[in-house]
Amino acid sequence: AMTLIDAAPMVLFFGIGTGASLSQYGARFWSNAGKLALPVPDPFQPFTGGTPFPKGTVVVVLSVSGETAEVIEFVSRVQPEGAKIIAVTNHDRSTLAKMSDLTISYYMPELKHGSLNLTTQIPIVYLIEMIAHRLDDERDNG
Repeated sequence: AMTLIDAAPMVLFFGIGTGASLSQYGARFWSNAGKLALPVPDPFQPFTGGTPFPKGTVVVVLSVSGETAEVIEFVSRVQPEGAKIIAVTNHDRSTLAKMSDLTISYYMPELKHGSLNLTTQIPIVYLIEMIAHRLDDERDNG
């Protein structure tokens, strides 16, 4: 993951629901560490004609299930533009995981209250912060 992220001119974070909130947090935290990172808050964000972002852009996709229709659709729209996809998901055999260049799975018990997902997001916050600190260390030592 560090090889892809470090080489990327830009990182986009994407998620739905709680993943959208964590995408905003992740983009801000990585930007604080010196990596250009932006959240994509709208799953229907158009990426039309040609490459809408720099070659080598990494998209970090946050999805507990890895099966949300809007997430799969988003990835299928940005992949042809040359983006590298890093999936952060609870399910390493999900559709999202299979579509991605790299999958980071965290294997936590999935908890739901009706249609609401209460699966812990602490592993994602830890991952975001750990990578940010490594990016910051590389910037200081590079």
